[in-house]
Amino acid sequence: MKAEYTRREFLGFTAAAIVTPLFPPQASRTRIATLAGTGVQGLAVNGDLADHATLNNPFGVVIGPDGSLHWVDYGSHLLLRLDLRSKKISVIAGTGTKGYSGDGGPASAAQLNTPHELRFDSKGNIYIAERDSHVVRFIDMKAKTISTLAGNGTPGFSGDGGPANKSQLARPHSIALDRADNVYICDIMNHRVRKIDAKTEVITTFAGTGELADTPAEASLDGTPLSGPRSIDITPDGQMYLVLREGNRVFAIDVEHCPYGGGDLKIIAAIEEPAVIARILTHLDLPIRRRSAHRRVRWLCSGRPDPQGKNGSATGPTIRLGPHSHKQSNCVEIKQRRVR
Repeated sequence: MKAEYTRREFLGFTAAAIVTPLFPPQASRTRIATLAGTGVQGLAVNGDLADHATLNNPFGVVIGPDGSLHWVDYGSHLLLRLDLRSKKISVIAGTGTKGYSGDGGPASAAQLNTPHELRFDSKGNIYIAERDSHVVRFIDMKAKTISTLAGNGTPGFSGDGGPANKSQLARPHSIALDRADNVYICDIMNHRVRKIDAKTEVITTFAGTGELADTPAEASLDGTPLSGPRSIDITPDGQMYLVLREGNRVFAIDVEHCPYGGGDLKIIAAIEEPAVIARILTHLDLPIRRRSAHRRVRWLCSGRPDPQGKNGSATGPTIRLGPHSHKQSNCVEIKQRRVR
């Protein structure tokens, strides 16, 4: 017998079908589980099982080269490591007592002061941004010793162009390393990103003017203010991301572009002497000739014979060498252009 429904009955049936699906939802396979900590504030010690350990404001979690988990315990002034196989915690640096001491000795016997973030370099060594000591510490993971890489322990701004450990920082919050192991520091109270050269350990200002002012949506790094640089990271391909706390923005900075020429100059090599360019070009089997010896040194080369155009114009790569980052080094651009 064919059932017949009134309009009201039909609408009621439809509404019920919407509210109660014909097929029950599948249970999510994604689960959240506690890896370390009990939720009770406390002090972790060597050998603690992770799920029984008490932590105190863990910050800046990072996977180490050995696959273990590392973080700084901001409230207990420790750098901790978790072996993901044994589920045991070990103390890499700090005593649990707030302070700034221990340089030259074992990292585990040193005092830290509100560590905010850690990073590894390409050799597996550790860098720590120590906010309230106004320093960046370095741990040699082979020797297990600690030293100060940047900052003299007194808040302020000074030292650009000199040894990083003689400089002044003001509450460094975040650090990042590029592929060459250069260190970038969010010097938040100075409204700057500072850079430490991996080879010379000389510190400079990479970005920011020191002024607390609005940062435009797009600009060259030179002369552009940064309003509270709070957090920084660099991808493996060289893209930098920078969070501004007071600026309430996230910026992308291509650290492989020269800030001159509107920021569109691709850096192929950062060099100190023009002669290095000659060696690069020789290695690439590209002829060179110098066009000037002024502040900006220009090099022209051609992949074709007759670059002077005696038999007509030729198109070849142009290499331009110019000052980069406050004349600390040079940036190099290669692009196709008409050579006459």
